[in-house]
Parts: sequence; structure tokens; C-alpha cells
Amino acid sequence: MILGHMKTRTIKSLALLLVVTAIAIGTMSLSWPRLQASLTYLPVDTAINNYYKTQQIPNQQIPELITRAEQAITEHDHYRYHEGLSLLHYLYGVDARSPTMETRPAL
Repeated sequence: MILGHMKTRTIKSLALLLVVTAIAIGTMSLSWPRLQASLTYLPVDTAINNYYKTQQIPNQQIPELITRAEQAITEHDHYRYHEGLSLLHYLYGVDARSPTMETRPAL
């Protein structure tokens, strides 16, 4: 009798483990595009936060940051990524050191 109770308990534990694993895999697969976009956008977010603190972004970094923001938008369309991309285009356009032919499309 004790042996039958242990088998039932083991089966229930394995079934619970299987359900929890399936839920974890499902959640991870659904959240993967957002996670990947967030990791892509992380340097952009850091540069923008530094800009608000110091009012400076190195001019040579802006094109790379623009590319990363566009890639993050491609991976997961979120308003923060558009907002950051707009700010980067604005900063690149108003920078006095950027070439004139590149400034016009940025604005």
C-alpha cells in the first residue's frame, strides 16, 4: 500500500514538473523578441542617460547608436526605441562637428 502511494506521488511530481517546464519554455519563447531587442538597445539607453547627465555624446558614437536603435525597432517595435532614435537623429543633426551633407537628412 505504501508503495502504491509513493508511485502516485512520484507521477504527480513528474507531471507538475512537466507542466512547470512547459510554462517556462512557453513564456521564454514569447518574451524572447523583447529581451533580444532590450539587449540590443542597452548601449543606446546608456548613452542617452549619459547625455542627460553630462550633455555630451561622442559624435563618432552616434551613427552606431542609430544603427542599434533601428535594429531594436526591427526586433520589437516599442515607443522607447523610436523616442531614442529620434533623439539620436536630432543630436546628430545639431552637432556642429558633423558634416553638412549628413546633417540635412538627420533633421
